Amino acid sequence: MSALTLFVVGALVSIITGKRVWFAGLRAVLVGAAAAQGLLGTTEGITRLRGRWFQYTLGESGQAIPALPIFHPAYLLRQPAQKRETWRDLLKLREVLS
Repeated sequence: MSALTLFVVGALVSIITGKRVWFAGLRAVLVGAAAAQGLLGTTEGITRLRGRWFQYTLGESGQAIPALPIFHPAYLLRQPAQKRETWRDLLKLREVLS
């Protein structure tokens, strides 16, 4: 799947669900509790979800890609102490992508 296809899929997911999803390589970054809970089909809180890899299935194709939930930037503005945890999550993403 090309980067453009993933971008389009990410945009469509955002439009359809109203949730923020970023695609990096063949990885999805679920930004915030609403995106993580809605797309992973769970009620578990973002604090418990963040930092762990999950499988996200892309629509009808059934292709599963790894998904990493992270805190929403607005939450980080309200809770600056959580930036350290988000930085660790982004380092995990970078490690997987390199």
